[in-house]
Amino acid sequence: MKKVLYVSNCIDEFQTSYINMLREKGHIVDFFESKKKLSNKEFNIPFSKKIISIRNIKSYFLLKKMIKENSYNYIYCYKTTAGFFTRIAARKNKESKIIYINPALEYYNGAGIKKWIYFYIEKFLAKYTNILITMNNEDYENAKKYFKIPYIKKINAIKINTKKTENIVDKNQKEQFLKEFNLSNNDYIFFSTGNLTREKNQIMQIEAMIRVVKKYPNAKLLMEGEGKLKQFYNEIIHKYGVDSNVQLIGKREDSQKILETCDCFISTSKKEEYPINIVRAMVANKEIIATKIRGHIDLLDEENLVSLKDSSQLINKMQEAILKKEKE
Repeated sequence: MKKVLYVSNCIDEFQTSYINMLREKGHIVDFFESKKKLSNKEFNIPFSKKIISIRNIKSYFLLKKMIKENSYNYIYCYKTTAGFFTRIAARKNKESKIIYINPALEYYNGAGIKKWIYFYIEKFLAKYTNILITMNNEDYENAKKYFKIPYIKKINAIKINTKKTENIVDKNQKEQFLKEFNLSNNDYIFFSTGNLTREKNQIMQIEAMIRVVKKYPNAKLLMEGEGKLKQFYNEIIHKYGVDSNVQLIGKREDSQKILETCDCFISTSKKEEYPINIVRAMVANKEIIATKIRGHIDLLDEENLVSLKDSSQLINKMQEAILKKEKE
């Protein structure tokens, strides 16, 4: 029986299954910061996303104390902030093996100079890392090339509940959605999900729709999510008179059902971790258009990808998708 510490700021579906797997193998699992009762012991160490913060300094000293008082065989840390403070706190602990899991390292090809500061942080912390687990090919290749870590592994896929995508929308439900969003069966419906932020880059979708609707007035875009750019996006939509074609529908609990109703899923992100939204769209057998970035390129064929720097490619792909349906 091994004793395991799992450190993360937020436990998601992937981590839940991972923790359960460790417990099923008979390991004692303690973990930090979660609303779910999954472990033998739970400590409340709320990390802030901003590495330099008073909250993180307090959390660091508490985490260091807990590592010192408990003899852990393995210490898992998930994502950048937890990975940074956990490895610093455990750097003098020779008894534990450190496993660092990160779906998307902060630096990436095309990132700004500020993001690449994280490269040197990760390179320094590599000496305190026994195993690095990545989830995309770009991070995997960079880590092998630049970091001296004994074992580096890339996970090619993660488990999702495919039952959520099986026959979840019948004819009546689809009609209800069409009515709610003032759509018709003759409309071609694009759909996107995610926080309304610069990194998710929904402005690219809006700009493309302004061009697309001139040729295809029946093109509609539903954008699910909330964020600080919501008001700005609404102003752009109204300014160019595409209010009836582009709708910001807010945060929805039934986004999977809306995905089933739509014709094509779009992601114009500048960066991604492991894009679960793309996976769900693939399982739902939807047309997909996505930017050519880390994460997307690990899942999609070239024909589904468009350049971040060339909006005309997105416009062309959207028009091609509409034309394809019209010919069916």
